[in-house]
Amino acid sequence: LLAGEIPYVLTRDFYAVTCVIGGMVHVFLTGLGCPHNLTTFFVTAFIIIMRVLAIRYHWKLPRPNP
Repeated sequence: LLAGEIPYVLTRDFYAVTCVIGGMVHVFLTGLGCPHNLTTFFVTAFIIIMRVLAIRYHWKLPRPNP
């Protein structure tokens, strides 16, 4: 923020995006009434699997046009 640039972690790789999607999955499962331990397990597994797939298949976020 101080440099006036968007952080790399939010623009190129799936670091932050995976966690945001994991948070949405958490809210969804909690809304369905899933037990806390089960929700935590599924969200953690989801985030790890998404991150491993992103690394394995070189998934990148689209770059904005300047």
